[in-house]
Formats: sequence, structure tokens, C-alpha cells
Amino acid sequence: MKHLGDGLMVVFAGAVTALESAVLIQQRVASRPLEAEPLRIRIGVSSGEASEDDGDYFGVPVVEASRLCASAGPGEIRLSEMVRLLVSSRGSFDLEPLGDLELKGLSTPLAVYRLRWEPTPGL
Repeated sequence: MKHLGDGLMVVFAGAVTALESAVLIQQRVASRPLEAEPLRIRIGVSSGEASEDDGDYFGVPVVEASRLCASAGPGEIRLSEMVRLLVSSRGSFDLEPLGDLELKGLSTPLAVYRLRWEPTPGL
């Protein structure tokens, strides 16, 4: 995990775990008491070969995840086509295709999906 100003970069061993964690994070934020300061977060998830140097990660998947996060709306989880392919036969994720998006720093449009999630009362 790396702090990025007001954000975090977190590395997972698998795509299913990454998406399950993303949903849980959104559900926890959504379950905050109504009188609490409003808080909405955006999450971007990508997968691929990244280089690691002293606990920091670099490479195309890192840039993709960052740009997916930046393109997401409050409370949204966006993911790349690669992540969709990795989880397609595992888990029961509700994925909505958003089409190919041109994202800053990427040379070609990226096929993007939104992970639909529901708040969980009592979390």
C-alpha cells in the first residue's frame, strides 16, 4: 500500500480479492452515520505486469488504475477489461460495460467497466 496525497494505491494478489475489497470499502463508506461528514470515494482497478522497486509499483496497470479512479464518479468502482476477464468465471460481480474510454497517459482507448454494488445495512 502507498499513500498518494488524498488517495491510496493498494496491490492485491488476485483480481477477485481486489474487487471484493473495493465493494467492501464502498459499503463501509456508505454505511457511515447520516450525521457524519459526507464521504464518497472513487476506485479504479487494473491488472497486469508491474515493476516493483522498494515496495513501490510502476507500469501500465498502475497508470490504468489511477486513470480509472480519476474518471470514476463518487461512490463508483471502475475496472479494466483485463480485470473483467480475470473475474468473469469467478465471483458474482455485476459489471456494466462503459465502452472504450480515452484516458490521460494511455496511448489507446481502454475498455472500461463499472462494478455495480449495493449498500449493506448494518456494516
